[in-house]
Amino acid sequence: GRYCVSLEDGGSFKLKPANLSKAAAPPARASSSTAEPAAALTLTATEKALQERLRGLRTVEDFWVFRRMGYTEAENPSHMGMIMSGNSGMVVAPFQSKQLAPTAAEYLTALEAALFGGRAQGVKPSSLAVDEKGAVARLKLVLGPVGIQAGYYPPPTEEELSAMGVPP
Repeated sequence: GRYCVSLEDGGSFKLKPANLSKAAAPPARASSSTAEPAAALTLTATEKALQERLRGLRTVEDFWVFRRMGYTEAENPSHMGMIMSGNSGMVVAPFQSKQLAPTAAEYLTALEAALFGGRAQGVKPSSLAVDEKGAVARLKLVLGPVGIQAGYYPPPTEEELSAMGVPP
């Protein structure tokens, strides 16, 4: 018998030997401008080494937030940030980036310093979030396989800043 096959693009066709190649090879999708190139999906030697070090740590249910001390050059000329524990609310460690917006590599360096040179020795958080959207995909790629979920934590709202005593 013949079968009717529905395609992802909404079309359909009757399955018969002449149409088999159409069923076996779905049409190529246009590449998205947000898709990462294949090279970006390959881990660097530094990222692989960090993964190996992280595999040796015990996971604790904690959520670490990496937050910059300011979001303009005037507010944060030294490009400083803090890693805070969601469980305790305490600062885990400070970090610094070269530019105002940290890169995934800089977040990973800060994580490694906090885990292997700071107070959190021997354990790793189950999840973390950073306030730079552009770094999240890379962090997920590196940290996901070792049991750390990575996500985005937005900068503080005007209301939060006001509550912290920061003038408008």
